Amino acid sequence: MTWLFARLGDQMETIWKYEIYPQVFTEIAVNEHAEILSVKVQKERVFVWIRVDDLEPQTFRKRILCVGTGHPISRSAERLRFIDTVLMNDDTMVFHFFEVI
Repeated sequence: MTWLFARLGDQMETIWKYEIYPQVFTEIAVNEHAEILSVKVQKERVFVWIRVDDLEPQTFRKRILCVGTGHPISRSAERLRFIDTVLMNDDTMVFHFFEVI
């Protein structure tokens, strides 16, 4: 699942692809400095692309919230950063993905 390598001095970073499901929360084990890049549909499955530092242990968890169009988001919800919107099922289902910060 490795898609891109980038050398930054002594660091090695890689972009990884993880399958996620349109559910309320998804947790992915990554390293502390991992960066969520996007969420897209590929062959009718939902994936998130995350840039990670290959030299750091994957002891941190990124939490991703999925909300369908028209579904409520609690005002007391944790701080959220918008990632992407995806369309599924011939564009009849629309899901919005947020990183829980």
